Amino acid sequence: MERVITLRDAWERYDLHPYLAVALIRASRMWAVRYGGLVLVRDEDAREWGEKLDVKRFEHLRGKPIKAYHVEKKYGIPHHTLTGWARSGKITTVGNHHWNVMVDEAEAAFAAHFLKLLDVGPRGKRLLPKPNIGIVFDGRNEKDVAPVLRRSKQLLNGYKLEVCASPDDAGPFVELCREAVQQAVESGTVRAYRFGDRILVPMEFLKRLVKQSYDGWFADLDGHVIHLSEAARKYELSLGTIFVWLRDGQIKQIGTQKNRVLLCEREIAQAAIWAWLFSSKSYKVA
Repeated sequence: MERVITLRDAWERYDLHPYLAVALIRASRMWAVRYGGLVLVRDEDAREWGEKLDVKRFEHLRGKPIKAYHVEKKYGIPHHTLTGWARSGKITTVGNHHWNVMVDEAEAAFAAHFLKLLDVGPRGKRLLPKPNIGIVFDGRNEKDVAPVLRRSKQLLNGYKLEVCASPDDAGPFVELCREAVQQAVESGTVRAYRFGDRILVPMEFLKRLVKQSYDGWFADLDGHVIHLSEAARKYELSLGTIFVWLRDGQIKQIGTQKNRVLLCEREIAQAAIWAWLFSSKSYKVA
């Protein structure tokens, strides 16, 4: 089972800056999925790209000025492309020499290396880290980590990634879901991923699995009646959630007993497992 990690983990373990990971994802060079509010990548991919990009190999050039003309000869980035980057702030300028723009050589060298690995040429500049190439050389100051990760996720807004879910988020139904998913994985029905101690599978697959399993899982609840407060305790739900379901017709009240609302337990169980797995409350990972 392949292991997946967060963009933060990829940064900390393999020195793969989140902005570079985003560029690789957008260029279809790195696989990724969404899980709750997280973007996850394969551990192996992150390690491989961290080694390929090897930002540290260019650090000795940091702050060293180089003319745009020499950049074209040495690194293959056209003069007009580089001057455009300089004007837009994409690359750090360190002065002018007889009208020739001078830029930070580390940034120029890394940009050329990065675009060559992606095999997109200078026109792939949209994939370069924003707002400035030099950001990949910055240290991981704790105060800067959160904004960088937040911006990385924003850069992937609107970009179609597969959404995953985990049977381990099923609350009181964990054992039921985990066993069903494990059987599917062992039979080759679905491909699963390991995220920490969680198993992840495509959300659409898990939805189909849950729908198909309702009858078997909750057959013994047919005809069972449960009080509203007991249902909330047993299935770890808020009373407010159950009242919303009643209001929306998702479940039905079947009577009262001593001023207590009576519900069909099978309906409650089916609604509860769906809420645990596929509502925002399922995602408790920081």
